[in-house]
Amino acid sequence: SQDGRVRQTFERREKAPLAIRVLGDYLQVAFSGYNNRIHSELLTWDLNADILGDLISLPDEEITNSLWTDNRLVTANQSGEVSMWDPSKRTLMLKFNAHQDRISALQLSPNQESFITAAADGGLSRWSTNEGKPLARYEGHKSGVSSLATPSNPTLDIFASGDQSGEVWLWSGRDGTGQHWQAARARIRHLSLSPQANYLATVPAGSRELATIWKIQPGKAAQKLATLPGGLCDAHWRGQGSELSLLSVACDGTIITWTPRGGRPQQNIALKQALGGVAFKTATLHRDDQHLLGVSTRGQAIIADYKAQTATPIISSTSVSTAH
Repeated sequence: SQDGRVRQTFERREKAPLAIRVLGDYLQVAFSGYNNRIHSELLTWDLNADILGDLISLPDEEITNSLWTDNRLVTANQSGEVSMWDPSKRTLMLKFNAHQDRISALQLSPNQESFITAAADGGLSRWSTNEGKPLARYEGHKSGVSSLATPSNPTLDIFASGDQSGEVWLWSGRDGTGQHWQAARARIRHLSLSPQANYLATVPAGSRELATIWKIQPGKAAQKLATLPGGLCDAHWRGQGSELSLLSVACDGTIITWTPRGGRPQQNIALKQALGGVAFKTATLHRDDQHLLGVSTRGQAIIADYKAQTATPIISSTSVSTAH
C-alpha cells in the first residue's frame, strides 16, 4: 500500500512468478510450473477488493520467458514454443514452434509491433505482436543466445544480442544484416542500448569479467570506449543528447556512472557504506534514476536511495529470491 505496509500476501505452491504487471485496478501475475504435472497459470488480483480473482491455467511446459504487450501475454517454453494469450478473454490465441531448442530470451520492440525470440541453439527470430506472424530470421550466433536489448527510441529498428561465448551482434531489423565482435570471454548476462542506439553496454557473467561500453556507428566496427568494474548487477541508460549517461550498480552496492563527455567511469561507494557490508544478488534501477531495488545475499529485499545515500530493508526475512 502507499504507506509502505504489506496489504496481502498470497502463495502458489510449487510455482515461480515470471511476469508481473498492474493493469488498471488489477494485478496480473504469470506463474511458471516446474514440470508437466504442475501447470503454469495467469492469476488476476482485484486490488480494490483485495481478493484473488480469475485464474487461467496455462497448460504448457515450464515457461522460460514471458513479456506483456498492451493487450497480450507472450510466454515461451523449454521446447521452443511461443504462446500468445488474451488475458481479458482468458483464452489462448495462438501457439507455434519458434525454435528447435529452449527459448532463452524475449524482447519487445520499442514500437511494440513485434517481439524477438532467442534460443539456446543460437537462433533469433522476429514475430508480429498481434498475430504471431514470422517477420525475420537472423543467423550468425554459433552458441546459445543469452541476452537481448533494444533502444527506447520507437523509430529505430535495431537490436543487440549476446551469447554464451561472449560474442555480441548488432542487427538491423529491416534487412536482417548485422555486425559482430567478441565483447567478453564469458557469457553475456546483460545488454543495454542507449536511446539512440549509438552506445552499447555489455555486462558479462562472473565477478572478474569487466563490463564494457562501446560506441556504435553505422558501417563501422564497434569502438571500445571504457571498461567498468566486474560483478555488475544492472546497467541503465538515462537522459538524452548531452545529458546521456550510463548508471550501473555493482553487486557490492557501488554505484558507477559513465558519460560520453567525461570518458572515465566514476565510482560512488557511499551507498556501499550505507548498506553496511551487505552485498546484492540482484539489483534493478528504477526509472526515476534515484532508487534501487535489490535482493541481498542474506535474502532481504532492500530499497536504496543512492542520491540520499540511504538503504532500507523492506522485507527482512531470509527467503526473498527476486524483486521487480
